Amino acid sequence: TSGYPSWQYSFINPPSNIKEFISKITYNCLLGLTATPNRLDNLYLGFDTIIYGVELNSLIEDGYIVPVDLYSVRSASNEDFTLSEWIYAYGDQLGKSILFVTRKEQAEFYKAMLSPAFKVDTILQGSNRKKLLQDYQTDKLDMLISCNVLTEGVDLPCTQSIILARNTE
Repeated sequence: TSGYPSWQYSFINPPSNIKEFISKITYNCLLGLTATPNRLDNLYLGFDTIIYGVELNSLIEDGYIVPVDLYSVRSASNEDFTLSEWIYAYGDQLGKSILFVTRKEQAEFYKAMLSPAFKVDTILQGSNRKKLLQDYQTDKLDMLISCNVLTEGVDLPCTQSIILARNTE
């Protein structure tokens, strides 16, 4: 055998390497549980049929997910603000915030730009996540800058604003 267990019923929350995982286990019935059945990255989760789903609006109405207010920020002359200008202008209204970036260089750039005005730190792959999250949930940090971390399965109810930063070039 492959060294993996054999089960009559298997319940899994699909990992990113789902095809490899499924090929190594033996099962009679496989049930997958996920919060993201329709992914924007088109990652195949290994399942062909959704047997039960809940609409986003229902989850919001029932209090499982917070409602989202989405803003696109433009100046009075309809020109884009730079992100750092916008955060400086409206930072006192953001509350606890997470700034999501795509590259480590971006994270370090925004940390350097925002550190004088905000208690900010970066959370990167391999960083001391537990301490940073604890500091964020207390008053030691106002903002976390996340680079490919905190993307799924994170519960930080103290968060009041999420900022998505990506290159436009």
